[in-house]
Amino acid sequence: MKSAIRSSLKCLILLSILLSLVTGTVPSAEALESSQGTISGKLIDTSVEDFTELTIQAYPVNGRGGAGSAKPRYDGSFTLLNLMSGEYQIHIVSYTGQILAQWYGGDGHQSSAERIILAPKQNLILSDFSLVKGAEVRGKVGLPAGIDATKAHVSITGDDSGPGPWYLHEEYLKSDGSYSVKDIYPGKYWIRFESGSSGALGEPYPFSESWRSSLVVLEDGQELEVNVDLELPSSISGKLIAAPGVSVSGFYAQVHRLGEAGVTSSGEVNDDGSYSIGGLRAGDYEVHFTDYDRTNFFVDRWYGGAGNRENTQYVSVGTNQNKRLDNTTITLGGSVRGTILSSEVRGYANVEVSLLTTDGKVVVAEVADESGSYVVPGVPPGGLQDFIQ
Repeated sequence: MKSAIRSSLKCLILLSILLSLVTGTVPSAEALESSQGTISGKLIDTSVEDFTELTIQAYPVNGRGGAGSAKPRYDGSFTLLNLMSGEYQIHIVSYTGQILAQWYGGDGHQSSAERIILAPKQNLILSDFSLVKGAEVRGKVGLPAGIDATKAHVSITGDDSGPGPWYLHEEYLKSDGSYSVKDIYPGKYWIRFESGSSGALGEPYPFSESWRSSLVVLEDGQELEVNVDLELPSSISGKLIAAPGVSVSGFYAQVHRLGEAGVTSSGEVNDDGSYSIGGLRAGDYEVHFTDYDRTNFFVDRWYGGAGNRENTQYVSVGTNQNKRLDNTTITLGGSVRGTILSSEVRGYANVEVSLLTTDGKVVVAEVADESGSYVVPGVPPGGLQDFIQ
């Protein structure tokens, strides 16, 4: 009984296929073959010894149409046969490492590839395509004695204008500190040497206190040598002394490299007034103590007792040194309260109230609330004038 049912089903299936061929709902093999086209082109690269070791692949866009692959001829020319009409992207790959994988009309990522439209029965000829060999960054990293070089690595990160995983290259150092990063697509990159768990300080190339220094432009086929020396970190520590019964909670110690704008590093002051700021390079620094919360009405202080940066005492720190500073005493300041009144202004939430010395130097500033009320804490003694921005 089961055998008879199977036979009946097979007959029904064959009958359905015959009917679809007669009615034209499914194209015949001859019809399919007669509508197929080809895509031809030529690869250009004088450094490739044998083009036949490469592979050319046709990828249908959005999964439509057929797909095919071919090996180039010795002169770099190729022909992709038996392709259905549709939209394609062409991928060039090397399984022997002669070139970087790349897309026709683009770079190493499919999103950059040119979309090629193939009509029925068309023999499409593409423009010659120059292959990308890629760049290499190599060199040697000097490390302090006792540091394991294999725990550090170099990272090469492309700028945000390019998609794809090739915009991030990472290579761990060899035991002697040497490294080599190959197969980098031409473009703009940040190069940074990461210390990992080695204990040394990381460093960008070209050197900068910022994580991201200047972008390095890498050309196709370029071999860039970068040698750097990493150092052990230093630190600055000390203690804040406040009036009895007054908490230093909310205070921060900030380190500024001498002559440079911005904060190099910072750390929160402990409840007992102690602080320690690590991860510093050897050099000269200025230390600033500030109450971020602005709740204790402390006067901002720079190390050495100065109330502003121009008069601060800078600190010299050596390599791998813990620089212990003398205690710094902070004092409570006064406060200035008031209300902004104006018939022309509606809403004062973005109005900044600055207090200046009589010679025009800004001492402290606060932002008024919506009603125009403001409180400026931490005002040092001396002659002041109000200034509203």
